[in-house]
Order: sequence, then C-alpha cells, then structure tokens
Amino acid sequence: MKQCANEWQALKSSGKADGVNYQAWMQQCMASGGPSPRVSKSVSPPSTDGVPPKSSTAKCRDGTYTSTRVRAGACARHGGVERWLQPV
Repeated sequence: MKQCANEWQALKSSGKADGVNYQAWMQQCMASGGPSPRVSKSVSPPSTDGVPPKSSTAKCRDGTYTSTRVRAGACARHGGVERWLQPV
C-alpha cells in the first residue's frame, strides 16, 4: 500500500494525476500488486489511417490512443475513453 501511495504522490506532483480518482487508482494499484511500468499513461497521436497503434488499449475521445493498463484516469486529459480496444 505504501508503494501505491508513494506512486500516487509522484503522479500528483507531476500533474499526471489530474482528473484521476484517487480511490479508484489506489484500488487498481493494490489489486495489481503495486505500481509497475504498466501504470503508464502514455498517449499516442491520432491515427491518420484509422488503424490504432499496436500497443493501444483504448481510444480517447479526442482521437488519440492510450496504452495504459489502468482504467482509472485513462485518457483523463483527452476527454475520457471513447472505447476500449483490449481488456484491461
């Protein structure tokens, strides 16, 4: 739990936690065994050919794609999730 709390503080300090629900994030973090590289919030630019990047797990409402492995806060700065492409 302490690792998850420390990771949350780091996200909050960097501004990456904006729009992310703390309780949902902590629940997901603890359920997955703690923070890890898969807690990434990476977002890819909109696809010009209609094919999402290979590692994408969801399409954001602004047309970008995310490869996050955590549902809480996915696409938070991109209008939210339009649709999930893979189970998370």
